[in-house]
Amino acid sequence: MAFTVNGIQVAGSGKSAYLYALAGGYTGTEEDFCKELSDIATKEYVDKAIKDAIAAIKKG
Repeated sequence: MAFTVNGIQVAGSGKSAYLYALAGGYTGTEEDFCKELSDIATKEYVDKAIKDAIAAIKKG
C-alpha cells in the first residue's frame, strides 16, 4: 500500500515487514506474523505498565 502526502508518495514503495521476514527465513503466514507482532507489542506495554506501577508503589 502506498501512502501519499500532498501528491508525493512517502511510503509504500518497498517490501513489507512480512516479506522481509520471509526473506530472512520466517515460515509462518502473514496473519501469524501480524499476530506475533501484536503479541510482542502487548507484552512490552504490559511489562512497562507493571514496572511503572512498582516504581510508583516504591515511591510511595
